[in-house]
Amino acid sequence: MATIFGDTSGSLTGTQKGKDQILVGVDNQDNTLVGDANTITDHAKRASDTLIGGNNSGVDSIENDLFGDAFTMSGFAHGGNDIVSGGDENGSGDVTNVLDGDALEMSGTAKGGNDTMTGGDNNGSGDVFNGLAADARLMSGSAQGGNDTLTGGNNTADGTVLNLLSGDAVFMSNSAHGGNDNITGGNSSGSGSLENDLMGDAVNMSDSARGGNDILSGGNNSGSGYQENDLFGDAVRMFDTARGGNDILIAGTAIAGSTVTNLMWGDAAVMSGSAIGGQDTFVFKDNLAAGQTVGISNFVEDFSQTQHDVIEFSGVAGVTSFANLSFDTTTDPGSTIIHAGTDQVTLVGFTGTLTAHDFLIV
Repeated sequence: MATIFGDTSGSLTGTQKGKDQILVGVDNQDNTLVGDANTITDHAKRASDTLIGGNNSGVDSIENDLFGDAFTMSGFAHGGNDIVSGGDENGSGDVTNVLDGDALEMSGTAKGGNDTMTGGDNNGSGDVFNGLAADARLMSGSAQGGNDTLTGGNNTADGTVLNLLSGDAVFMSNSAHGGNDNITGGNSSGSGSLENDLMGDAVNMSDSARGGNDILSGGNNSGSGYQENDLFGDAVRMFDTARGGNDILIAGTAIAGSTVTNLMWGDAAVMSGSAIGGQDTFVFKDNLAAGQTVGISNFVEDFSQTQHDVIEFSGVAGVTSFANLSFDTTTDPGSTIIHAGTDQVTLVGFTGTLTAHDFLIV
């Protein structure tokens, strides 16, 4: 196992500053890479580092644990603008990439950098798990997330890929605030399966945590395997007085002969206490020139007219105005099905009256 620190295995404190580093993991073995130090505190300044996980071409399992800046950041510490990439699977073994853009834990008034993160691809017959948290796994206090760009790993062969991408953290609590992030799922071109679970801010948001205004894009399928995109504008679960941002969720597409399923929550799958969602836009965009459509397996799980959510159809053949849409309702459970050309979107649990004000036709 390789454990590499960019600057020091100790701490950066006071006004110390790290140096820009390029850290590369060793192939076919476990790697732990830390861009700067074990701990960054006070007003210590970060560097902007590049971390690359090792690839696997064998039959065994490897894990890449990558931290853009440190294990812990507190005080007024500020993360760098890091580039963090997971390793690929090129054999029959497994790869686990656990990537944190800034740190394992951020507290106090620590602030994350604007990081670019990419999961590993599966070019073999094994399994790839990409767990990406753009700032930290745990954000508490008044920690602030950066404006990050995350991209899931692709599946080009007959193995499996699971991309779990969080725009800021896994757990956000206290008064932590998410950044404005851009999150894109991985694509399938092989015969295996791929699932993208994209969270604009976190898996769990509690206390007075607040989400940013994020853009989430599902992955596309041009292969013969299974592809599913689960998009959560803010989090999977929101508690207490957590508040969501105004997010844009874009469904993934598939070519003829391929399939894609898009499950979309503008805010969260579970909301309790006094948690509040934002004004979200659900986008269904066909690329007819490339033969890509969103198809019929699209489910919006929390459409809200009260929150002024919007449904956008773009590039859909035969749909140029609200008059081109038709609607059905189901009774078990009560839902509304929108027919847009050959595409179909189900508003789960919604049985109200839709008007042109609920839509944007492009």
